Amino acid sequence: MPVFIRKGGLDIPPPSLSSRDSDEEEFLTDPEQLYDPLPQPFRMIDKVLFQLLEDVWDIVSEREEARMQDGSRVRPPLYECPVQMQEHGKTHCMAHSVDGRYIFVGLPTGLAAFDAVSQVTLAVWEETVEVTSLKVSLVGVQMYLLSTVDDMGASRLLLFSNERFYFIKQLNEQEGTITVKSELSTEGDYVGVALENKEKDVWLEVHRLPRDSWLRELEQAQAQALKAAYAASLDQSTYGETAPETSEGQVTEGEEGRKSGAGTPTSEVPRQTPSVGQGSMLAGPDIKFSPTQMVLRVRPPTELTGSSAKSAYDAYKAVDMGDVIGTGGNHVLLAEHLNQRKTVFNVVHEQQVRHLPQEEEDVSRTPTFHFLLGGQMLPAGLDNLAQAGQVNSLCVCWSGSNNLALYSLLKTGKDIEHKPDLVWPNTCTITASAVSSDTSLVALGLVDGSLTVWDKYLGLQRCVKKLKTQASVIYLSFLNPAVLPNKPPSHPPYDTPTSAAVMAGCSDGALFVVRCGHGEEDMEPVTILDSSSTDTERFTTVQVIPAIPQVVLCVRRNGQMLMYDVLKNHVLCEIGLPSTHYLSSPWEPCCTFGADGQMFYAKGSLLDAGEEYVPGSGSSSMFVYQLRSFPTLDSYWRRQSEPRPFITHVPVNKRCDALLRDRLSRQKDRIARMQERWNDLRAEIDVVQRFRDAGQIRQRVKVAFASRS
Repeated sequence: MPVFIRKGGLDIPPPSLSSRDSDEEEFLTDPEQLYDPLPQPFRMIDKVLFQLLEDVWDIVSEREEARMQDGSRVRPPLYECPVQMQEHGKTHCMAHSVDGRYIFVGLPTGLAAFDAVSQVTLAVWEETVEVTSLKVSLVGVQMYLLSTVDDMGASRLLLFSNERFYFIKQLNEQEGTITVKSELSTEGDYVGVALENKEKDVWLEVHRLPRDSWLRELEQAQAQALKAAYAASLDQSTYGETAPETSEGQVTEGEEGRKSGAGTPTSEVPRQTPSVGQGSMLAGPDIKFSPTQMVLRVRPPTELTGSSAKSAYDAYKAVDMGDVIGTGGNHVLLAEHLNQRKTVFNVVHEQQVRHLPQEEEDVSRTPTFHFLLGGQMLPAGLDNLAQAGQVNSLCVCWSGSNNLALYSLLKTGKDIEHKPDLVWPNTCTITASAVSSDTSLVALGLVDGSLTVWDKYLGLQRCVKKLKTQASVIYLSFLNPAVLPNKPPSHPPYDTPTSAAVMAGCSDGALFVVRCGHGEEDMEPVTILDSSSTDTERFTTVQVIPAIPQVVLCVRRNGQMLMYDVLKNHVLCEIGLPSTHYLSSPWEPCCTFGADGQMFYAKGSLLDAGEEYVPGSGSSSMFVYQLRSFPTLDSYWRRQSEPRPFITHVPVNKRCDALLRDRLSRQKDRIARMQERWNDLRAEIDVVQRFRDAGQIRQRVKVAFASRS
């Protein structure tokens, strides 16, 4: 077979004359052509360096522009006037009482309570636990029920009364279970605990608390202790016994109480003798409280799978009538049908499926739940006057679920794992939820930035709004209706629904106020904070000042604490820590309000752990701010707004009575108007009669004239 071999080696052909002329022209017009092109790999290095320089220049330009905008922005006044407390620097969590009298703090060694105004430590519950979560409910006159969760996952119930802690019980007594979340109802008659076992199974348990029995048992124990103390004092006075001597460095309870009462916020406050373990100095350590009763157990919804029936007949037999909306788990679609549909979908959309994000690994599902009062959607207990104004149901939504399930808490059957009484389906995953203070309104935030508000009492939907962002809703809170403008109509004579608003925060840092009252469906959401491209400027916590519901505190990830007017949409002031400290864990700050919003408490840490701001204070301290001293809040403190309910529902009989009373009250005015109308009608009749007579005269004249002609 002949083989043809090219003579000479392979070579690049010389450029043509046309290309050479163009190169010469570019050489004359482009200064960069003065340099010869670099060979490989130096050309690649040159391109990488050039691109790196361009990227760095873009970043520098963006930072310079942001700095110029920040410099031209009007800065709010900064208030750095805190008082540093000598105690409770290692606080992990804080909670204020409903009436604003006390501040409860979780410590590495138990619990503590101090006065919200004077910062005097009143009681300490010492235990070898590190409290990380704390909830408080008011159950009586200066009696508070506390639910705690420690670092080991143990959930406990305690009662605080007469400046003493009383241990009640531990909720998760089963071995190998830890508490994920714990919530108390507003009145303290129910507690919900989310538990997790070693197999990572999560479920929710709801306990009914014998609140009234606990209060009676506590009062009886305190009365017996007082009698015993009085008898002991009589014996000492009779036999002339003196108080026992104390060892060196110890003080008696009375001396310690006098020292504690004389403390100030800035001076070191010695702790009073705490109630250790389960008891107190007055009631004794052996108070046996009544047991709780579990009324409901809720497990997370199972994933949607095919029906286990072997035939269509068996599948239809297991399906209910379908008169109520359920979770969708009980259906007639077989597993083979679902697998075929999935296979067909993957084949048809093969090009698009490859770009889908990978499915995340299975993580433990956590519930978000709220205790609700009676309403028309779940009317159980409304007929009983004794149940009026009390909790009768529970709403639960699990992470990654689209459904909100409602369960009745008044069922008396032995089965505590019953199906939900009502299911609210949504178009996508629920990421946030909130209820109003009277539980009449329920707000749901979705992953696509949508917001839905339901009127739970009437079972109607208030509004559905799409926020001005594509991020998911992560925070919801109802504003007090007293701060919203409301113009009650002159008619009808009975109460009408008032305005309502909900504050919604998104994952991109945007914060909105959405009006959801009657007649406010067309109002656009008001933007309080714009979405931020940097993570440091996004909010982590939003708290409403109790006494000034129009003002909210917003904590950012960079440690800034700003106060906003949510109605006027502007920054009022900034709360700053001393220059030697920074806000501890700004992604989950330890801060709260006290004394009905007049005091603000925040935990700060030293910038340099080697130096101490106050001798003996440690690396972290608690700082106290008097909000009354902030000049920008003076106008808000002077305002007094009358409280208004979130919803107003007047029954038909009361509406009829109001209309009848209004009609009877206007009877005299109606008679006067009727008499005036009769007089006007008589004058009108006279005018009509004159016109009639004039017409008849003209007719007679016309007839007479015609007869003559």
